[in-house]
Amino acid sequence: MGQVMYHAGDFWGAVCGRADRRSGMPDPLSVAMSLREYGESFPGLEQYGFRLGVGLSVSLTFGRLRAALTRLGSENPDINVRWIEAESPALIADVAGSRLDLAFVHGDPAPTGCRSELLWAERLLVALPEAHPLARENALARSDLRRERFLVAEADESGAGAALVQRALEGRPASLVSAPVQRETLMSLVALGQGLAITPACALGAFYPGVAYRPFEGRQPFLPVHCAWRTDNEKPELKAFVDPIIEVARREAGR
Repeated sequence: MGQVMYHAGDFWGAVCGRADRRSGMPDPLSVAMSLREYGESFPGLEQYGFRLGVGLSVSLTFGRLRAALTRLGSENPDINVRWIEAESPALIADVAGSRLDLAFVHGDPAPTGCRSELLWAERLLVALPEAHPLARENALARSDLRRERFLVAEADESGAGAALVQRALEGRPASLVSAPVQRETLMSLVALGQGLAITPACALGAFYPGVAYRPFEGRQPFLPVHCAWRTDNEKPELKAFVDPIIEVARREAGR
């Protein structure tokens, strides 16, 4: 699945095996080999204090989820989480298969045996090079954008990213180019003038030199953010983790 795993605490000692004698830091080769030995399922993590596996396809650099998790961390510091970053379909499959406890994803998932809760909707923006002529505008017309080349971080032009571009533009752009890279590389390609991209507002907390962000003119496109978990998951840590976030989302939405 090509997941990116974020973890902290005593797990480093268990994973690394040995450290550099001079710096005291984990030896990179040991880290890589140990992570490979563990594989994506990471068996036995509970012995290292990890009680929840939480997936993310949503950026934490800015926005409501970052704020909610900051508050949750201060109020419930004892909930130890293993974080997984991947695309929404892969995360939902892992939740449905009990490999993850919870996932925060874009879109509207409906996995069998799982509950999906709408949290909020994030505004979509256009990322473009600072030197691009359209960067002089305060808001961008879709008719102008449909003449441009857009990049999507996918293996081909038939995935969710391409569909999102076409939905935001209300039509197909002049060119749609797939680039199976991470977000950081995609934004660097935008800065280098390789194309434009669509990004949710939650990603605005990360700075990418040479990239400007502009809203759409007229109707604003939004992307829903859901959290999903199995209905038969009875971990008390799951309830303690997800309930405050849902409460905040409902309060802000007036639901």
